[in-house]
Amino acid sequence: MRGRPHGCADRNLSDSLLLAAENQLRDKSHLDLTSREIAEAAGTHAGMVNYYFQGKDGLLLELLKNAAKDVDRRLEAMEADIENSTDDPTERLVRGLIEAYHHKAAVISIFYIELFRADTPVSTFYSQHREYNSVRIERMIRKLVDKGIYRPELDVVAATWMLLCLVIGPSMPMCPVQLGNSVGSLPTDMWIENIVRMLRKDLLAQHP
Repeated sequence: MRGRPHGCADRNLSDSLLLAAENQLRDKSHLDLTSREIAEAAGTHAGMVNYYFQGKDGLLLELLKNAAKDVDRRLEAMEADIENSTDDPTERLVRGLIEAYHHKAAVISIFYIELFRADTPVSTFYSQHREYNSVRIERMIRKLVDKGIYRPELDVVAATWMLLCLVIGPSMPMCPVQLGNSVGSLPTDMWIENIVRMLRKDLLAQHP
């Protein structure tokens, strides 16, 4: 008999619903995805989506919150390591950001559509948190300025948003130059090399 799950099954089922939705978002827009499809992929019924998340919008919002936490954990590790790394800091910054954002690109891509829709739970969440990750990136760039690696007159805020646009661009659903067969495919080394080359020209205090 279907109904409220008990014990550890309660947590496992909610996680299964989140995972099922994330997997389906790799091939389908969240606007077209239904609670029934998510539930069936998780081996349960649509009522469980309402039970755990108060509907599909609540489930998508939970996915985005989890993705934001995952990105922040990765950026936190980058920030702690950026000053001590002996690698090329520009390439390390680019590769680290690509790994952080493209790891959850299927979920993060929801933002790009929701930005054009007013007063939805997702757009509200974005408006409240859109500068959160950028602050960490700004601090990393400032550290590289302080070390004399990047130009002292560099506009750190502008550099941060330029970097984010270059890194996140390939995962955008409307981007005509998506690399790979699905949203979130990791960009090729050529794409990374091009980004690094552009940034070195604009950011470095002395060109290699």
